[in-house]
Amino acid sequence: MPSAGNRLSVKALLILAGCSLLLLGSAARAVETEADATPTRPLVLTTIRPLTLIAGDVAGDWADIRQLLPDGALPHHFSLKMSHRNLIDQADLVIWIGPALESFLVKAIAGRGPGAVITGIAREPLVGSSEPLADEGREPGNNRATLITDPHIWLDPEWGVAIAEEIASWLIQRYPDREASLLASLAALTTEIRIETSALMDEFKQYEGKVFISDHDAFSHFAARFHLESAGSLHDDSGLLRGARGVYSLRQQRGVACVLAEPRYDARRVEELARDLGVRVVTIDPLGSGIARTQGGYSALIGAVAQGFRACFAGKSG
Repeated sequence: MPSAGNRLSVKALLILAGCSLLLLGSAARAVETEADATPTRPLVLTTIRPLTLIAGDVAGDWADIRQLLPDGALPHHFSLKMSHRNLIDQADLVIWIGPALESFLVKAIAGRGPGAVITGIAREPLVGSSEPLADEGREPGNNRATLITDPHIWLDPEWGVAIAEEIASWLIQRYPDREASLLASLAALTTEIRIETSALMDEFKQYEGKVFISDHDAFSHFAARFHLESAGSLHDDSGLLRGARGVYSLRQQRGVACVLAEPRYDARRVEELARDLGVRVVTIDPLGSGIARTQGGYSALIGAVAQGFRACFAGKSG
């Protein structure tokens, strides 16, 4: 039978053990509270490469930026898998162009609050230091009605800047400690794009009056920004092939510099039309597949599209 002294020792040990557990619990709760208060990297989900490039220019490597569609996919005809739906549900922010381009996404994001989605086409671009868009009445391919129906808005650099501003605003509101860094990145993107736009404005003045035809109606925003002329396209802005009457009308065009092809479409009709017109085929990827998500990625996309138009207008026919 333990003595009174031993009983006191056991009791003291139990008290000490209890105090230690309380201290450990308090420390654990303090660490947990501190972890909760520390902002985590947001999961930003973009649908296509141009939006990935813009988001990357704004947030750099700090945000976890993922792209929903693989580079080779056509947004007009994409189908969601369960893994895609899970990723949409997990994302803190979903960035898409809008239903005119990505109709497959409408139902998937319907349950998300407006604060968790940025719709690019919902915000009008700022004119900034660049010249205004082409005249609304310009014919045949760059009138206002065409601009409204063409969802490839990122090919207008000023619209790209507007989307970047929206992304920066969303991130700053939720991560105010990152404000200085985000604003610096936004300013760098804006400056780079405005300088590039101004230089292209000056350069492309030499191409005024020259006309192009495209396989897909994806270039009206770029053409309007830089006062270039389109005579039409083989596919409409939704990716559907035009009827026989529309194709016949294109074959009657005169003064066409080239026919623009895209890597995702069958080029046989483009090549046939180019042969009929006696002009060259130039391939441009409006989605910028393969462009690295590094600082200045969006500017590189605009530069790549501009290079395609240079090849169209400055190159020889045939």
